Amino acid sequence: MIVVVSFTWGIFIFHERVKSIPGAIGAGCLLVLGLIGMSRYSAPVVSSKDARYAAVRTTEQEEEEEETEAPQDPPSPGLKKKMASLEIAGVEGDMVSNRSGVADDDSATPSEPDNQHASLTSVLCVRCTQRQLGICLAAINGVWGGSNLIPYHFAMAHGVEGLEYAISFGAGSLLVLTGMWILRFLYYLGRERSLKAAYESLPDFHFRQLGLPGTLAGAFFFIGKVFSIIAVSILGQGVGYSLTQLSMLVSGLWGIFYYGEITETHRIWKWFFSACVTISGILWLSYEHEKSHD
Repeated sequence: MIVVVSFTWGIFIFHERVKSIPGAIGAGCLLVLGLIGMSRYSAPVVSSKDARYAAVRTTEQEEEEEETEAPQDPPSPGLKKKMASLEIAGVEGDMVSNRSGVADDDSATPSEPDNQHASLTSVLCVRCTQRQLGICLAAINGVWGGSNLIPYHFAMAHGVEGLEYAISFGAGSLLVLTGMWILRFLYYLGRERSLKAAYESLPDFHFRQLGLPGTLAGAFFFIGKVFSIIAVSILGQGVGYSLTQLSMLVSGLWGIFYYGEITETHRIWKWFFSACVTISGILWLSYEHEKSHD
């Protein structure tokens, strides 16, 4: 998605120079195809048993939260007798079902609609599955990621290029992060109606555990972003920023050889084939770039 968005900005909106628009589109499609293959074959394989267990755990956690949030009064003696009779009737019904050859709940396989319903979540008053939510968020990230260097083109018109823009980019990132934390705190404040409860609802910073790893991750990210800014200044938005998606190739190699996230041999070979397709798209897209004569 990032490749499609950045390519569209560069070629069709900013009219950056390429040798052939059909050739550049073909190279971009080949690059996207390779990235899709790498994403598909690097994804963890979740068995149906694990999916059913996750769905059951989600339902149990929701029931526990409801019980803790809304404590009920102890039942009256008459209600206790009625509940006991219902439990006895239920046990007798289970015995009859087992004698007739009907499998019990533990051995039965939940139907697909039940699993989907168990994994439903609500976002902005819209109910969707976890998969649908993930796809929507990935699409939003693609649009945002492919457009986050668009202001750089307007900065270049005022003579700000390269490393000079990186300082402004870092300051803007800090302001946005601070603003997001403030909005999250205000959300908890409106829900909890207490400053202390809202502060305690915020995620822990874990300075001792994440101080060094988090700092290194942020440093690596910003160094990579600086190089992507330089790439865009030289190759343009459509070609330069699309080529930065080579990062998926590097992260995939880490996942295979260091973290062991892919263990099946056939999936590893398919991932490497997709990586070769991605590299072919990168080389083709690099060939299609034409330096501006301005």
